[in-house]
Amino acid sequence: MSEQDLPLCPADYAAHDAAYQRKRAAGFAGWSDAEELAEQLELLDGLFSHSAIPVAGRALDLGCGAGNISFWLESRGYSVTGIDVSRVAIDWAIEQGRLSDSIVNFAVANAAQDNLDFEDKFDLVLDNYCLHCIIGRDRDRYLSNIFHNLLPGGIYICNTMCAELRDPDELSFFDAKSRTYMRNGIALRYIGRHEDIINEIKAVGFEILQMELFTDEIQDSMSIIAQRH
Repeated sequence: MSEQDLPLCPADYAAHDAAYQRKRAAGFAGWSDAEELAEQLELLDGLFSHSAIPVAGRALDLGCGAGNISFWLESRGYSVTGIDVSRVAIDWAIEQGRLSDSIVNFAVANAAQDNLDFEDKFDLVLDNYCLHCIIGRDRDRYLSNIFHNLLPGGIYICNTMCAELRDPDELSFFDAKSRTYMRNGIALRYIGRHEDIINEIKAVGFEILQMELFTDEIQDSMSIIAQRH
Protein backbone atom coordinates (compact mmCIF):
# COMPACT_ATOMS: atom_id res chain seq x y z
CA MET A 1 0.00 0.00 0.00
CA SER A 2 1.59 3.29 -1.10
CA GLU A 3 1.60 6.48 0.98
CA GLN A 4 -0.95 8.16 -1.26
CA ASP A 5 -3.31 5.21 -0.92
CA LEU A 6 -3.33 5.16 2.89
CA PRO A 7 -6.88 5.51 4.26
CA LEU A 8 -7.86 8.89 5.64
CA CYS A 9 -10.13 7.24 8.23
CA PRO A 10 -8.66 5.60 11.35
CA ALA A 11 -9.13 2.00 12.42
CA ASP A 12 -10.97 1.12 15.64
CA TYR A 13 -9.69 -2.27 16.74
CA ALA A 14 -11.32 -1.87 20.18
CA ALA A 15 -14.73 -2.11 18.49
CA HIS A 16 -14.19 -5.87 18.27
CA ASP A 17 -15.25 -6.13 21.93
CA ALA A 18 -18.82 -5.06 21.11
CA ALA A 19 -18.86 -7.28 18.03
CA TYR A 20 -17.90 -10.34 20.07
CA GLN A 21 -20.56 -9.52 22.66
CA ARG A 22 -23.18 -9.41 19.90
CA LYS A 23 -21.99 -12.65 18.33
CA ARG A 24 -21.95 -14.52 21.61
CA ALA A 25 -25.45 -13.29 22.47
CA ALA A 26 -26.61 -14.50 19.04
CA GLY A 27 -25.29 -18.02 19.68
CA PHE A 28 -22.26 -17.95 17.40
CA ALA A 29 -19.43 -20.44 17.95
CA GLY A 30 -17.01 -17.50 17.95
CA TRP A 31 -16.53 -14.82 15.31
CA SER A 32 -18.06 -17.24 12.79
CA ASP A 33 -21.22 -19.28 13.06
CA ALA A 34 -21.00 -23.07 13.12
CA GLU A 35 -21.40 -23.44 9.34
CA GLU A 36 -18.72 -20.86 8.53
CA LEU A 37 -16.36 -22.41 11.09
CA ALA A 38 -16.78 -25.84 9.51
CA GLU A 39 -15.94 -24.38 6.09
CA GLN A 40 -12.84 -22.69 7.51
CA LEU A 41 -11.63 -25.90 9.13
CA GLU A 42 -12.10 -27.75 5.85
CA LEU A 43 -9.98 -25.11 4.10
CA LEU A 44 -7.31 -25.33 6.80
CA ASP A 45 -7.22 -29.13 6.51
CA GLY A 46 -6.25 -28.70 2.88
CA LEU A 47 -3.64 -26.04 3.58
CA PHE A 48 -2.03 -28.14 6.29
CA SER A 49 -1.38 -30.91 3.78
CA HIS A 50 1.41 -28.78 2.26
CA SER A 51 4.78 -30.47 2.75
CA ALA A 52 6.36 -27.35 4.29
CA ILE A 53 3.90 -27.21 7.20
CA PRO A 54 5.52 -28.50 10.41
CA VAL A 55 3.62 -31.45 11.86
CA ALA A 56 4.30 -30.32 15.44
CA GLY A 57 5.89 -27.46 17.35
CA ARG A 58 4.86 -24.06 18.64
CA ALA A 59 1.97 -22.32 16.88
CA LEU A 60 0.65 -18.77 17.22
CA ASP A 61 -3.00 -18.11 16.33
CA LEU A 62 -3.47 -14.43 15.44
CA GLY A 63 -6.90 -12.90 16.01
CA CYS A 64 -7.86 -16.11 17.80
CA GLY A 65 -11.28 -14.86 18.88
CA ALA A 66 -13.11 -17.40 21.02
CA GLY A 67 -10.32 -19.93 20.44
CA ASN A 68 -11.98 -22.26 17.94
CA ILE A 69 -9.00 -22.47 15.59
CA SER A 70 -6.56 -22.53 18.51
CA PHE A 71 -8.27 -25.65 19.87
CA TRP A 72 -8.16 -27.20 16.40
CA LEU A 73 -4.41 -26.56 16.24
CA GLU A 74 -4.00 -28.09 19.69
CA SER A 75 -5.89 -31.20 18.54
CA ARG A 76 -3.32 -31.61 15.78
CA GLY A 77 -0.49 -31.73 18.32
CA TYR A 78 0.78 -28.14 18.39
CA SER A 79 1.67 -26.16 21.50
CA VAL A 80 -0.59 -23.16 20.92
CA THR A 81 -0.69 -19.51 21.92
CA GLY A 82 -3.75 -17.51 20.85
CA ILE A 83 -3.84 -13.71 20.90
CA ASP A 84 -6.57 -11.21 20.11
CA VAL A 85 -7.07 -7.47 20.51
CA SER A 86 -10.43 -8.12 22.20
CA ARG A 87 -10.57 -8.82 25.93
CA VAL A 88 -14.14 -10.11 25.44
CA ALA A 89 -12.90 -12.67 22.90
CA ILE A 90 -10.00 -13.81 25.08
CA ASP A 91 -12.22 -14.24 28.13
CA TRP A 92 -14.57 -16.32 25.97
CA ALA A 93 -11.65 -18.44 24.73
CA ILE A 94 -10.32 -19.00 28.26
CA GLU A 95 -13.79 -20.06 29.40
CA GLN A 96 -14.12 -22.54 26.53
CA GLY A 97 -10.63 -23.86 27.20
CA ARG A 98 -11.47 -24.63 30.81
CA LEU A 99 -14.54 -26.57 29.72
CA SER A 100 -12.44 -28.80 27.45
CA ASP A 101 -9.31 -29.10 29.62
CA SER A 102 -7.30 -27.29 26.95
CA ILE A 103 -3.83 -25.98 27.73
CA VAL A 104 -3.80 -23.32 24.99
CA ASN A 105 -2.28 -20.08 26.30
CA PHE A 106 -4.55 -17.09 25.53
CA ALA A 107 -3.58 -13.43 25.88
CA VAL A 108 -4.82 -9.98 24.90
CA ALA A 109 -2.40 -8.36 22.44
CA ASN A 110 -2.56 -6.09 19.42
CA ALA A 111 -0.17 -7.50 16.85
CA ALA A 112 -0.74 -4.46 14.64
CA GLN A 113 0.42 -1.90 17.18
CA ASP A 114 2.39 -3.63 19.90
CA ASN A 115 6.05 -4.48 19.42
CA LEU A 116 5.45 -8.21 19.85
CA ASP A 117 8.49 -10.11 21.04
CA PHE A 118 7.84 -13.62 22.31
CA GLU A 119 10.82 -15.11 24.12
CA ASP A 120 10.13 -18.51 22.54
CA LYS A 121 9.62 -18.08 18.81
CA PHE A 122 7.13 -20.08 16.74
CA ASP A 123 7.33 -22.79 14.11
CA LEU A 124 3.97 -21.70 12.69
CA VAL A 125 1.86 -18.53 12.67
CA LEU A 126 -1.75 -18.85 11.55
CA ASP A 127 -3.71 -15.77 10.48
CA ASN A 128 -7.26 -16.89 9.75
CA TYR A 129 -8.98 -13.80 8.29
CA CYS A 130 -7.23 -11.27 10.50
CA LEU A 131 -4.97 -9.49 7.99
CA HIS A 132 -7.83 -7.73 6.20
CA CYS A 133 -8.81 -6.12 9.54
CA ILE A 134 -5.40 -4.40 9.73
CA ILE A 135 -5.42 -0.90 8.25
CA GLY A 136 -2.86 1.45 6.71
CA ARG A 137 0.65 1.66 8.21
CA ASP A 138 -0.34 -0.91 10.83
CA ARG A 139 -0.09 -3.59 8.15
CA ASP A 140 3.68 -3.34 7.81
CA ARG A 141 4.10 -3.43 11.60
CA TYR A 142 1.76 -6.42 11.82
CA LEU A 143 3.59 -8.43 9.14
CA SER A 144 6.99 -7.47 10.60
CA ASN A 145 5.85 -8.73 14.02
CA ILE A 146 4.86 -12.04 12.43
CA PHE A 147 8.23 -12.38 10.70
CA HIS A 148 10.11 -11.47 13.89
CA ASN A 149 8.31 -14.08 16.00
CA LEU A 150 8.85 -16.98 13.61
CA LEU A 151 11.86 -19.27 13.83
CA PRO A 152 14.06 -19.44 10.72
CA GLY A 153 12.23 -21.77 8.37
CA GLY A 154 8.95 -21.03 10.14
CA ILE A 155 5.67 -20.90 8.23
CA TYR A 156 3.06 -18.14 7.99
CA ILE A 157 -0.40 -19.21 6.82
CA CYS A 158 -2.83 -16.45 5.93
CA ASN A 159 -6.46 -16.45 4.81
CA THR A 160 -7.72 -13.00 3.87
CA MET A 161 -10.29 -11.06 1.88
CA CYS A 162 -8.94 -9.64 -1.37
CA ALA A 163 -9.75 -8.34 -4.85
CA GLU A 164 -13.17 -6.92 -5.56
CA LEU A 165 -16.14 -6.25 -3.29
CA ARG A 166 -19.28 -7.18 -5.24
CA ASP A 167 -22.08 -6.90 -2.70
CA PRO A 168 -24.24 -4.02 -4.06
CA ASP A 169 -25.43 -3.18 -0.54
CA GLU A 170 -21.84 -2.65 0.62
CA LEU A 171 -20.23 -0.92 -2.37
CA SER A 172 -21.20 2.55 -1.18
CA PHE A 173 -18.99 2.02 1.88
CA PHE A 174 -15.93 0.99 -0.15
CA ASP A 175 -13.20 3.50 -1.01
CA ALA A 176 -11.54 2.21 -4.19
CA LYS A 177 -8.44 4.40 -3.83
CA SER A 178 -7.39 3.16 -0.39
CA ARG A 179 -9.12 -0.23 -0.89
CA THR A 180 -10.80 0.13 2.49
CA TYR A 181 -14.33 -0.59 3.65
CA MET A 182 -15.56 2.18 5.95
CA ARG A 183 -18.51 2.79 8.25
CA ASN A 184 -19.20 5.93 10.30
CA GLY A 185 -15.76 7.32 9.55
CA ILE A 186 -13.95 4.16 10.67
CA ALA A 187 -11.89 1.93 8.35
CA LEU A 188 -13.01 -1.64 9.03
CA ARG A 189 -11.40 -3.75 6.29
CA TYR A 190 -8.59 -3.48 3.79
CA ILE A 191 -9.64 -5.36 0.66
CA GLY A 192 -6.46 -5.22 -1.40
CA ARG A 193 -5.68 -6.65 -4.80
CA HIS A 194 -4.11 -10.06 -4.44
CA GLU A 195 -0.82 -8.97 -6.00
CA ASP A 196 -0.52 -6.05 -3.57
CA ILE A 197 -1.08 -8.33 -0.58
CA ILE A 198 1.55 -10.76 -1.87
CA ASN A 199 4.02 -7.89 -2.28
CA GLU A 200 3.35 -6.69 1.28
CA ILE A 201 4.19 -10.12 2.66
CA LYS A 202 7.30 -10.47 0.50
CA ALA A 203 8.47 -6.97 1.50
CA VAL A 204 9.08 -7.99 5.13
CA GLY A 205 11.22 -10.96 4.03
CA PHE A 206 8.90 -13.90 3.40
CA GLU A 207 9.12 -16.32 0.50
CA ILE A 208 5.72 -17.21 -0.93
CA LEU A 209 5.36 -20.99 -1.19
CA GLN A 210 1.72 -21.17 -2.26
CA MET A 211 -1.11 -18.79 -3.14
CA GLU A 212 -4.68 -19.70 -4.06
CA LEU A 213 -7.52 -17.37 -5.01
CA PHE A 214 -11.18 -18.07 -4.27
CA THR A 215 -13.91 -16.23 -6.18
CA ASP A 216 -17.29 -15.64 -4.61
CA GLU A 217 -20.34 -13.73 -5.82
CA ILE A 218 -20.03 -11.36 -2.85
CA GLN A 219 -16.32 -11.22 -1.94
CA ASP A 220 -13.10 -12.87 -3.13
CA SER A 221 -10.50 -14.29 -0.75
CA MET A 222 -7.06 -15.85 -0.90
CA SER A 223 -4.92 -18.35 1.00
CA ILE A 224 -1.17 -17.87 1.31
CA ILE A 225 1.57 -20.08 2.66
CA ALA A 226 4.85 -18.20 3.24
CA GLN A 227 8.15 -19.07 4.85
CA ARG A 228 10.77 -17.17 6.79
CA HIS A 229 14.35 -17.96 5.80
